[in-house]
Amino acid sequence: MDDKNELHHAQAAIQELKDEKYRLESQIQAAGLRESRFVSGKNKAEDDLKRVTAHLTEERILWALDIAEKDRVLAHAKTVQEELERKAVAEAQKVQEWYQTLTVEVETSNAKARANQAELEEQED
Repeated sequence: MDDKNELHHAQAAIQELKDEKYRLESQIQAAGLRESRFVSGKNKAEDDLKRVTAHLTEERILWALDIAEKDRVLAHAKTVQEELERKAVAEAQKVQEWYQTLTVEVETSNAKARANQAELEEQED
């Protein structure tokens, strides 16, 4: 009977070991699936990060180009404004010179007219 009892215990122990083996294999499979999902999620997150980083880089480049264009336009506008101011000053000087020339001519003409008037008055006397 002892042999049967030992055999029964041995078979029960073998069955427990097989059950434990299947349980461990199942846990290993589940862990493998979790790891696979984790790696997949990690890869997706890395891809998302790369895409967002690329988008942000593109946005920064576009922003920098926009700022550079605005700076160029402002610099051009300042140059144009300075040129217009120079032209306005030059034109104002020309007008002032023309006015002074006309004033001298008018004064000369008035002086001649007074001289002629005085000469006519002398001739009448």
